[in-house]
Amino acid sequence: MDKRISDLKADFTRVVDLKDENIKNFKTLDDKIRLLKTIYSEFLTNNKQKAFIFGLDSFHFQGKLIDIEYDDMKRIYYAITNRMYCEYFKLYKIISDYILENIKDDKKIVDIIQINSNSYPVYKDLEPFKQYDFEITQTIHETIMTLLGGLSSYILHKEHDLELYKVKNSTGLNIDNFIHTFNYSIVMIKEKLLLFISYVEIFHKLHTKFFSRFTGKMHLFISQINSDIRFDDITNINKDLVKDVPTKDVTANDAPKSRRPSTEPVLLEAFPVNNNQEKGETDIIPEESNVVVATPDSLLETNNNTA
Repeated sequence: MDKRISDLKADFTRVVDLKDENIKNFKTLDDKIRLLKTIYSEFLTNNKQKAFIFGLDSFHFQGKLIDIEYDDMKRIYYAITNRMYCEYFKLYKIISDYILENIKDDKKIVDIIQINSNSYPVYKDLEPFKQYDFEITQTIHETIMTLLGGLSSYILHKEHDLELYKVKNSTGLNIDNFIHTFNYSIVMIKEKLLLFISYVEIFHKLHTKFFSRFTGKMHLFISQINSDIRFDDITNINKDLVKDVPTKDVTANDAPKSRRPSTEPVLLEAFPVNNNQEKGETDIIPEESNVVVATPDSLLETNNNTA
């Protein structure tokens, strides 16, 4: 049993690694989406005629599709991490209740439960996309491992006591029925521990499968974007354009005497992003807050008013 408990810790490390890999993938996607929005905003700023705006609609829809799929990927990620906390929290409650009811004579393991009695937020089934701090998920998993290890040590201690009782029985004491009952109680606790270990093994198996498949979807999503849009070429072209901009020598007489700082807002947010998250969700990648939204419809309306 001790080896199985040790293997559980290694398996969970693999799950955490997969989760961290997906966080990096989200950061990669976020950077690409922000670059596309910046490029689109520059097009709108420099080309405000109706015909030009109409010509940018396809580019706008290209970015919108990416935003939609990105939001869908976040929703799936939220569901997986939410489910992880759900399963560990409920299992922790089951193990704690069992120990408090059946292992009352082991003060050490009971104290662990009492110390952590109010440490974890209650899971709510009606909020399947709520995000719990992943450090809390890791902590509750570590507590479960500690409780399983405590049960294993408790069983070893009881088995040692059983051997002592058998020795006393061999001296002629009529404690046969007591020994059978004592052995039965040990077997019951051992089987319960094996059941708890099996629960965690299944959780690890499922979480590894969920994150592995999700990682594959993320890689496919990123590869599709990279196939459609050559971001490295865009960056290089922008650098070349900056180098090729003609310059003019400026003398002291050419310099303006005074210049007021520009108050025109910077357009960074171009594609509408679906922010209709479930109550309690938190974004994986924080969005910019000091931006002005510009869409083709709003610019068309502006041009119609000025015409």
